[in-house]
Amino acid sequence: MLLDAVLAAPDVNWLTTTVEKATYLESLKADTSDGAPVAPSDGQPSATALQPSSLCSIGIESDGRLLLLFLAAEPLTEGFRTFIQTHAALLRVAPMWTLRIVFPRPLDCVHNAYQAVVHEELESPLHSATISELKWYFDHRRKAAGESVHPLTQKTLAVGAKVFGTARFSAMYQRWLRHGNAVFEGSLSPVTAEALSTGRSRVESYVLPFSYRHLLPLVANTPECPEAIEPGLRRANARGNSPPHVVNPGPHPLRDEPPLSALEQADSDWRRLVEAHNAQKALEIRS
Repeated sequence: MLLDAVLAAPDVNWLTTTVEKATYLESLKADTSDGAPVAPSDGQPSATALQPSSLCSIGIESDGRLLLLFLAAEPLTEGFRTFIQTHAALLRVAPMWTLRIVFPRPLDCVHNAYQAVVHEELESPLHSATISELKWYFDHRRKAAGESVHPLTQKTLAVGAKVFGTARFSAMYQRWLRHGNAVFEGSLSPVTAEALSTGRSRVESYVLPFSYRHLLPLVANTPECPEAIEPGLRRANARGNSPPHVVNPGPHPLRDEPPLSALEQADSDWRRLVEAHNAQKALEIRS
């Protein structure tokens, strides 16, 4: 899927090696020191904050615009939110950028949910008072997990859990546990919001024109979803009537129940995925 998304942009210069990405980051830091837009009163982002994830697809368009690709391979948005939080510092120092969300069909139906994450993470900077409260809440939440706390503190934590119990702050807390207060770098900055409002930067959605559901059995061979067995083949090696290696490991389907085709299996798996997504949405609404 990601390869098809890359091939759909033949004019983009893709940075495929660590050296190429490092060179580009150095050029961004040099431009920042020469007056490129940065977060006011934030100082320059740290070198660690600027580092993209190793799996991040970075391209440079013909006009010098930074292009980030994100493959929306599931209906849930937690991974996308973490991706934005991880690369927010990079977007703040890039003069122009495009975030392209790639949807395989039929996951384009959750486009609005992904746009809601964009609004929260890139268009809604936090107030300084909110940052102070978050630091207190995160610190005491971690302490409360390993030791008893004063009843008054416990009540304050309960209030904080209601205020900061949204997906945005939950993802930020998980990153804070690993990186500390560095996760707050740039949270006050309106740079990305201004870049989007002025059109200097943009968020795009791209729907892949191909179907991949027939490939699901290749990556979803679980006991709950056994692969179909070709006629005449057994799962274990036997002399004279099977290949010299194990084929399609797992329980053999009953003879009176023919195995599902790849497309039928994919349809069944997709229905279970949608049902699980709808169940989670129902729980979020009730809570």
